[in-house]
This record gives sequence, structure tokens and C-alpha cells, in this order.
Amino acid sequence: MKDYFDEAPTFSNEVFRRRFRMSKRLFLRITNDLEANYDYFKQKPDARGYLGFTGIQKCTSALRILAYGNTTDINDEYLKMAEKTTRDSLEHFCRGTIYFLVLIFF
Repeated sequence: MKDYFDEAPTFSNEVFRRRFRMSKRLFLRITNDLEANYDYFKQKPDARGYLGFTGIQKCTSALRILAYGNTTDINDEYLKMAEKTTRDSLEHFCRGTIYFLVLIFF
């Protein structure tokens, strides 16, 4: 989160664009739309009461898989996210994106 989304991020918007293949503004719009329309992308507490991953983290996970062609277990090291959570994030991200594209074009 601090690399790109803090008030004083570690990396610039240009680095964000190069790594995510889109502008930070577009990424945040997609994330906000998914959070507003899909419960999966909202941050919620788990069974222990600890907060789960944010929508930004879940979208980052999905986009790293799509942008780089990585396997789902790669995000374990970068985001500390389990392989199943990465797979679920990718699936929900793709379904949500397709849903919004259908609304726009049809």
C-alpha cells in the first residue's frame, strides 16, 4: 500500500503506469466501482476479528496475474495473500469487469 497509495508513495505515477499497465486514476476508479457493487471487494473482518484484505489489495493481486501472466502463488510473497484468495480475487475481478463492460456497451 505504501509503495503506491500513501500520501507520499514510494514510487511515482509513472512507475505505477509501467507496472500496472494503466493509470493510477483508472485503477482507483475500477477498484472503487468494484467495492461499491461487489461485497467481495469490501474489507471485512475474518472469523478472528482481524480485518481482511482491502479492495485495492485484491485488485492489485488480480492485475499482477493478468499483467504479468504470473501464477496465483506468486502473490504470497508480495502481498502475503494465499493462493486461494488470489484465485478468488482474480475470478471476482474478471466477472466484475465483464459485467461493467456489458453494461457500458449493451
